[in-house]
Amino acid sequence: MPVRSISPSNPPNKLEVPSLNPKRSAPRHVGLKAKAPAPRDSLGLVGERRSMAALTGAPRADHIGGSVTLGARQVHKLVKRADFDKMAAAGTGAGAAGMPEVKFLLDRQTGQLHFLPKEIPYHYQYARDVLGLNMPVEAFNRIAYLDPNRRFVAGTLTAYDNYVAQDGKKGTFGMSFWSTDLVRGPLLVETHKAVQKGLAFLDQKVVYRPGGQTQETLLEKDGGRDRKTLKAAGVPVLTNAELSKGFDFTALNPGEGFGTLRIIKGAGPGDPPPTRRDVVIYADEIPADVPPLGGMATPKPQTYLSHGALKARQDDTPYAYARDILNDPKVKALEGKLVKLEVTSKGYEIRAATKAEADAYFEKMRPKKDQKLHSDLKPKEPKSLDQLTFKDAKAYGSKAANVAELLKLYKSGALNVSGPGEPKVFAPDGFGIPASWYDTYMKTAKYDADTTLEQRIDELKAMPEFKNDPRKRAELLEDFRDHIEDAAMPPELQKKMDALQRQFKAKFPGENMRIRSSSNSEDLQGFSGAGLFDSYTFRFEDENRPDRKLSDRFQRVFASVFNDRAFAEFDYYRVDPHTVDMAELVMPNSDGEIANGVVRWGGAIPGWDTMTVNAQVGESLVTNPEGGATPDSIVMGNYGFNGEAEIQYEQTSNQTLPPGRKHVLTDGELKALFKAMKVVQEHFKKLYGKENDPTFSIECEFKIEKDGRLLIKQARPWVY
Repeated sequence: MPVRSISPSNPPNKLEVPSLNPKRSAPRHVGLKAKAPAPRDSLGLVGERRSMAALTGAPRADHIGGSVTLGARQVHKLVKRADFDKMAAAGTGAGAAGMPEVKFLLDRQTGQLHFLPKEIPYHYQYARDVLGLNMPVEAFNRIAYLDPNRRFVAGTLTAYDNYVAQDGKKGTFGMSFWSTDLVRGPLLVETHKAVQKGLAFLDQKVVYRPGGQTQETLLEKDGGRDRKTLKAAGVPVLTNAELSKGFDFTALNPGEGFGTLRIIKGAGPGDPPPTRRDVVIYADEIPADVPPLGGMATPKPQTYLSHGALKARQDDTPYAYARDILNDPKVKALEGKLVKLEVTSKGYEIRAATKAEADAYFEKMRPKKDQKLHSDLKPKEPKSLDQLTFKDAKAYGSKAANVAELLKLYKSGALNVSGPGEPKVFAPDGFGIPASWYDTYMKTAKYDADTTLEQRIDELKAMPEFKNDPRKRAELLEDFRDHIEDAAMPPELQKKMDALQRQFKAKFPGENMRIRSSSNSEDLQGFSGAGLFDSYTFRFEDENRPDRKLSDRFQRVFASVFNDRAFAEFDYYRVDPHTVDMAELVMPNSDGEIANGVVRWGGAIPGWDTMTVNAQVGESLVTNPEGGATPDSIVMGNYGFNGEAEIQYEQTSNQTLPPGRKHVLTDGELKALFKAMKVVQEHFKKLYGKENDPTFSIECEFKIEKDGRLLIKQARPWVY
């Protein structure tokens, strides 16, 4: 890895926002103990450390597995697989995240191959502190990465233990390089020969894994000269996407959990939607808005940095890709029963569980005290988004307030980042609807002649069957939602909605209205609430049709506060449902988009500007995929030696692409998204008081509109 310097970070600030999570573990790496990531070039810190005091003395050429242990200063050969494992750290980048990997440095001047101990994360640090190379980092980068006749070759070896080749043989080792390193065919062959010799225990060919678009393009340059060179030398090649298709198991988030085992097939969230008290096997695809669960698994290939995997680590949900899980006799026998799921780097274990041990587990994980959310109910009127600010979140919800901040960035010109061949980036306009509308409706509208909707909540909470019988609870919640949707709208609220309809029509002539949830229990730090509530479209052509009026659409959004999945989360986190208020974000509806997706800033190689993207063709397929639909899974970072962005595909979509596209998103669209996300990340870091917190990350939803523009339509803090 090339070395660049950054300053050490200060501890994060604290914010007065509802924190609904119980104690959350640090991000975990598959099969390896996680530790705090080093900065990309902590040279100031490295200089203050002991310079490998235990390894001082004259350089020696020793082999692990021989007479010298792992503490030897130099290691040139790995005799046994156990030797590799002792030196291995957890990978972080595309195509290797969570996999055991060992860095190597080939000295072409001496012909010596060096395996780096995991305690030394940088090739330069090894060359300086172990080989005694006395030169600044810039000089080392020239002779290790940039010069055509470089002295050193810096690379990484990754163990892909769960890769299954077409001949059925399991396991392979991949040789890779920094993704923008211009490694050509002859040098690859020379390095491959040295690496193959250094892995003395290996009885198969090491594969070359190009790190991303730069190296994949080099293979085909000059009529495919480098690919032909590798083939002639017997060096196999597998891209990130090809590797991901060959895995039969990946521990996407190790851990254990309890719940009723459910198998959900086809599109959609499941009926009823699953909760934290379910262990779910998604037979087809994982929705991007999958709720927190007791555990989950899928037989469909998933990557470690896919949105589903990141979401599972966010929610502390044990998660595994297991190709043959639906053929597991235990799974078939335990469907519909209470189970314990345990995911480790070596596989998964599922067994029957008792109610007592499941209850004890949930009580341990849940908050100890009841929690109340807070809203500002004083504002009574809608506000145009250009009048809202981040500080209005308590009255209009974090979703509306954050979109208002996106609009502010757009109108200020901060999102004018696009270069030639890149789309224009913009943010939505619209209105924020105050939480007081929902509060008024629930306290005024009637469940029956003697009971308001608000009072009905207390009646439900007092029913033993509501507390203790999941099926009965689902029936009662469905009945309550029906009453919320069908109750007579209070006249004062109806007048406000009629006025809103006129305002919207005047501001956005010819557009329909998208009414999105913006409750006080979503898009928060510590609790995202993603996927809990519903949004609806009001079309002006339907304004006189029964059950299609604007008020009907608002009532359906109100009712979604009591969705099964939402209420299950409130119950799990001991949130008083009386304190949940549903504000709304009203914006022009968008039809016919070319692509849509979810993007998160960060999450790949710590210390570098990176983003992870899941993108799908057309409308709504990322958040509610059709059965069998696979999105593009992309990692992008400023890995170029001059800060250029590099595109890395971990998975490619299996859907029909629009004409002229090789992928769901063009390179120009990805580059514009990358630059815009950096602006968005920095803006929200300041708003949340997280300027010095390296773990803060913003997540956005985006679309490529039918006119080709890039719409960033939502922003929320990523929850760890």
